[in-house]
Amino acid sequence: MKRIAYLLAALTVVLSPSLVLAWPNGPTDDPRLDPPNDPGFGGQWNLWSYVPEAWTQTPGFRTEEIAMGTGIHADRAWQITTGDRRVIVAIHDSGAYWDNRDLVNKYYLNRGELGGCKPAAMTTPPDGADEFDVDGSGWFDIRDYWAAAGTEAAALADWDENANGMIDPEDLILKCSDGVDDDGNGYLDDISGWDFMQDDNNAYDETRFGHGNGEARDSCAEGNNGMGDIGVCPNCTALMLRVGDSFVTDSNNFAQGVIFSVDSGASVIQSALGAINMTRFANEAVEYAYNNNVGFVASAADELSYHHNFPGSGEHSMYVHAIQYDEASPSQSTTFLNFNNCTNFGMQLLLSTPGTGCSSEATGITSGQVGLMYSAALKAELDPPISAEEIKQVLVASADDINVNPDDNDPEKFQSGPGWDWHFGYGRNNARVAVEMIVAKHLPPEVDLLMPRWFEVLDPAKTPTYEVMGRINDRRDGRDARYTEVTWKLEYALGRAPNDGWVEVGSGTTAGFEGKIADWDLSAIAIDLDKKVTDPHQNAVTLRLTATAQAPDGTSVTGQHRKGFLLHKDPTAISGFPKYLGASAESSPIFADIDGKDDDEELVLFTADGLIHAWQADGSELTGFPVSVGARDAMNVDKAGNVLGACAYRADKSGCTKVGGVDPVYGRKTGMMPVAIGDLDLNGTLEIVATTWDGYLYVFNNDGSVRTGFPVSVDHDKSALRDPDHVVDPGFFASPVLYDLDGEPGLEIICAAMDEYIYVWHADGTRMAPWPVRVTDTTSDSLSNQDRIIATPAVADIDGDGVPEIVTGSSEVYGGSGFENEAVVYALDGRTGAIEPGWPASIFGLTVNVLPVVGRGIVGNPILADLDFDGTREISVDATSTQGWIFNHDGTVWKKMNNGTFGANSNSQDSPSYILMNNGAFANIDNEGGIDLVKGTAGFNFALAFAGGGKRGDFDHQMSGWDTESGKMMAGFPRVHDDWQFFNTPTIVDLDNDTNPEVVIGSGGYLVHAWNHEGVEPEGFPKQTGGWIIASVGVGEFDGDGKFEIAVSTRDGWVYAWDTEGKTGSVFEWNGFGHDPHHTNDYEADPTPYKVWTGGGTNPNEDTHTGDVDEDVAGGDTSAETDTGTTPTPPKNDGCAAGGEGTLPALLLLALALLAIRRRRTA
Repeated sequence: MKRIAYLLAALTVVLSPSLVLAWPNGPTDDPRLDPPNDPGFGGQWNLWSYVPEAWTQTPGFRTEEIAMGTGIHADRAWQITTGDRRVIVAIHDSGAYWDNRDLVNKYYLNRGELGGCKPAAMTTPPDGADEFDVDGSGWFDIRDYWAAAGTEAAALADWDENANGMIDPEDLILKCSDGVDDDGNGYLDDISGWDFMQDDNNAYDETRFGHGNGEARDSCAEGNNGMGDIGVCPNCTALMLRVGDSFVTDSNNFAQGVIFSVDSGASVIQSALGAINMTRFANEAVEYAYNNNVGFVASAADELSYHHNFPGSGEHSMYVHAIQYDEASPSQSTTFLNFNNCTNFGMQLLLSTPGTGCSSEATGITSGQVGLMYSAALKAELDPPISAEEIKQVLVASADDINVNPDDNDPEKFQSGPGWDWHFGYGRNNARVAVEMIVAKHLPPEVDLLMPRWFEVLDPAKTPTYEVMGRINDRRDGRDARYTEVTWKLEYALGRAPNDGWVEVGSGTTAGFEGKIADWDLSAIAIDLDKKVTDPHQNAVTLRLTATAQAPDGTSVTGQHRKGFLLHKDPTAISGFPKYLGASAESSPIFADIDGKDDDEELVLFTADGLIHAWQADGSELTGFPVSVGARDAMNVDKAGNVLGACAYRADKSGCTKVGGVDPVYGRKTGMMPVAIGDLDLNGTLEIVATTWDGYLYVFNNDGSVRTGFPVSVDHDKSALRDPDHVVDPGFFASPVLYDLDGEPGLEIICAAMDEYIYVWHADGTRMAPWPVRVTDTTSDSLSNQDRIIATPAVADIDGDGVPEIVTGSSEVYGGSGFENEAVVYALDGRTGAIEPGWPASIFGLTVNVLPVVGRGIVGNPILADLDFDGTREISVDATSTQGWIFNHDGTVWKKMNNGTFGANSNSQDSPSYILMNNGAFANIDNEGGIDLVKGTAGFNFALAFAGGGKRGDFDHQMSGWDTESGKMMAGFPRVHDDWQFFNTPTIVDLDNDTNPEVVIGSGGYLVHAWNHEGVEPEGFPKQTGGWIIASVGVGEFDGDGKFEIAVSTRDGWVYAWDTEGKTGSVFEWNGFGHDPHHTNDYEADPTPYKVWTGGGTNPNEDTHTGDVDEDVAGGDTSAETDTGTTPTPPKNDGCAAGGEGTLPALLLLALALLAIRRRRTA
């Protein structure tokens, strides 16, 4: 552990004597002698610098940790600084609890908007008082509004506008808002933060989700006030930004919040978010913060995965996750350095922050530490001021190394050794050492690797030499560098987590620069790229840039930046691909002949940036493309209340104090799921139909022009009521569906919205009556609650009566709070909107409420097929942690899949398997005549892993596949997959011309696999992308060679395309997301309605299957109360379960509930 003991005497001189109180005691004192009086501090082990002596007597306790302490040494950091109210921590989350007593005095107030609403002056103004800081405390906060009255109670009658029995910033928002931008910053009445979800000035968490409140408490809760917990930076100021109604949000909201924060003078961006996308707007906002010396602390997310969580996985973040103790309680534990299973890891990980609240708590704790670091920099009067990169470098240099299991021989711990680790980054935060370094001016030089991008896939055959770009000892804010000269070295080593074997690429001495650092000879790297890829990180390579300088006292200081990439060789990659998009692409690529000029198809992709691309085989865009879905309302010059007057967006920077800006053109609406493509008016040309998260529906003609009558939008008044029972949004997550609902020529556009309504428009943009219709059961509790619809509906005539039905799920859930186990699915008459007889139907899972927005209720698309060949459709639909439910057209259960008995050739033993947040597909995969079902699953050990908390948990991600006639897994299934398959839909097509179609699918783990029913992949698979794949794999005929091409996009912002050997006349069963370009989710529909080469598959109406029927899953009692899944045998001595067979299902329920609950610290 690092210490700078000789500074202690100097520190007491640097600090202002007026701030020395009974707490904290002096820099050389034992902090245990004078702790803060917050009652919660006694349980905040993750802030302590010590281990209670009684805990060290636990059998097996690691004595090495006695000197390290249990936490980040915040108690010893407070002996140097408890923060500075000038340091603003901007919390980007679900908003504020204005009535929180531990935060109310910490909330930021904007003097510029309160000039006409000042607090009353005290009769005898104290020294230092001014017209706002009337109590002379040195800072303007809510207490100034009752100071003249003497007590808060005495001022309630004048100020308590929200009638909550206290005076808080919302009272000022309600009383003092005048509709005027008094401070001219582009935001009307931004008195205390902003709500970027609803574009108003009240950041109140109106659904009371509470995550933002918990985050603010972690970083900024008031200290030594005799209540609650203490924040890591108890004297920092909290700026509350509502960017969503939970920690799952649109990155455009986050982007606007970051820009507002920088312009408002924030020092820290605190972001415990998981964004549904990552737009260029968000990337530019982060750069704006970085260039203005604002540190960005980001969550690594909570899925026990290496996939890349956004916004943290972009450039210039401080990406943190959680570690914790290993047993049921701290006092019973043997270590405080175990991996927290409710967290992520990977090549970008910076720090391991102690806490049981997943990566969210880690983000809050680290943000508070960064606030202390900025406060120490103010005390030290650094010139130039400390930069965001220097903050990051100090965090790295001050971290305590985690070296617990270097040989990976302890099954309860993930591997950790000397230096950087894949599961632990640079180690555990040490706040005391960090502030000591800053006060001593021991600041490492700035180093920044800019290119290649994080996780970029590099092909030495195509790019034998790569120009590595970066920055060394050069500041982004335009000020002179801190050091006159540094020595630097650029090296690489093989692997995802190397700590030796470094090979020099370049070195030198410089005064500082940004640009080309060195030419990197990729062809000289000793990796066998001809070897089949069996691990997503098999060909990982790490670059490391270091720079060393001399601090003012002669101490040597070194900065470092390491960055991970992947090498890969694939001769089937199409020239011109992959393409970097500059924004994420959760949407799936679709092949379609947009221009209609030839038989070659274009590759159509809707990116998070609000652009729809249409690429030709040579990589160029079709004339008229890309097209844009336009500016989001807050960035639209034609919309009232837009914020384009903010400094960051203005071309005229008069009066602005910040460096640079953000081009407002990037503030477009965003899409989530794929566009639909079809001939809406039957005129022989295709239209492209897109829904946006922002609530708009666009239709584009094949020349890129907007179709007359569009765009149209949801009715915003339908989501106006928002409270804990009405968790809705005026937008679309789901894709549009094209179908002839009214029986008249042409296709209608069916859109399920996040306001719980389904909308239907005709091809001319007029609405089809009686739509929109709310999806709710008027005879149940459903009517009093309102929830989003996330899943894309399925549409077909499911009962054979000649009238189409719409089958949809919603996010409504039922059961005890925190233990909800019931979700519902609806079938609606496609012409009247009435609920069909027998519906809604309930689905029971172990828990159906795991994550907000994306993991609540039914989020996977319902899919349809006539499985028993009786002329009606069966419906497969699942919620989180179900086994594979299939319904009849009348809402009764047709069958449940056997999730416990695996196929003979499966490579997974993690049984039983459970479906999570993904989409399925029907197809004849095994060529036995029946129809099979495939869906993504995870083995039961995932529940044990999450329940294990601080003990290592390994489990299988899976792609499961069932013969629906028997209900049993096909021979080769489930297949072990690389990572979670959130929202993935399999594509099913024969890629090797053997009439056995492959199940083609990616995951969060980079690779695109293609398995046939035996679990065998064609030559050339898997494909490497280096990114998190949500998109389905697109299949089409790109170049006229008579063979299929495939394409996929990643959340990291790349689109890939490859040639295959699959002939276009071979079996094509399920065409990616939604089954077909209309997104009907109906197996009986044509998967490629605008191409004549589809065919070659088994006739789905010809029953040739002769296999035996499993009596446990077919026939007999198929009611919802009969669970035909397998209950696992309890594992022996796993430390998690006890008792008989009934214990483990309850354990899984508890584990999944905990996954949701641990993220939500609210009180």
